[in-house]
Amino acid sequence: MGANAKRLAVFIDAENISAHFASALFAELEKRGTISFCRAYGDFSEDRMKSWLAASKQHEISVFQQDQISNYKNSADIALVIGVMDIIHWKRAERYYIVSNDGDFTPLANRIKSAGFDVIGMGTASASNPFRTACNDFITLSPEPPSSASPNPELVKAQPKPVKPPTKKPVAQQVIPADVRQIIVNAIRSMTVENEEVLLSKVNATLKLRMTKFSPKNYGYTSISKLMNNMHEVVLTNGNKSVKLAKTPKE
Repeated sequence: MGANAKRLAVFIDAENISAHFASALFAELEKRGTISFCRAYGDFSEDRMKSWLAASKQHEISVFQQDQISNYKNSADIALVIGVMDIIHWKRAERYYIVSNDGDFTPLANRIKSAGFDVIGMGTASASNPFRTACNDFITLSPEPPSSASPNPELVKAQPKPVKPPTKKPVAQQVIPADVRQIIVNAIRSMTVENEEVLLSKVNATLKLRMTKFSPKNYGYTSISKLMNNMHEVVLTNGNKSVKLAKTPKE
């Protein structure tokens, strides 16, 4: 069977890859064969996942709703692995595409290859190096670029100068209470082994389960990354997308 005739199975870790990459993803897949199976995995009840629901309708993606079951690991990752093994068992594809940056899928890539199939990773520039290496090939995605068409100069001249909106008074940042910091540290510790990094989005989801109505805004921060950046107990990594415990936290 030629490369272009191979059936493609596409598995999207929607909690790890932004829907902003959906157009670039499917533009690349169209060059590579016929998609026989395509599914996105995640907890789509979260507000941040609504963009994937919109993308699923545009690109005909099946979505697999996976509620958070455990505070330790993202259950959507486990559901994705089960989905891959089902397709291997049913022999519905010859080439497997794993869309994620997560290094936890490294063993899955090796398992697909051991079954005699190609596995292609697709993700962003921040994807895990072990995952990249385990795949037969890895495709780095970029968000869809803006239109390069030059605007009509006459129209540009005619446009009035934009009116700046009134500046909002910033919310005063508060000292993060000791008990809240301890809950955050315990949550990260329960999700990592040997000081590994963990995705900030997963930590945020866990904190919402452990603390009723948890929000960084309660402490004067506009995002979870800005809150974490003001905690000496943790260190942000991977472009503020991941976090780990500091090696020598101060008392």
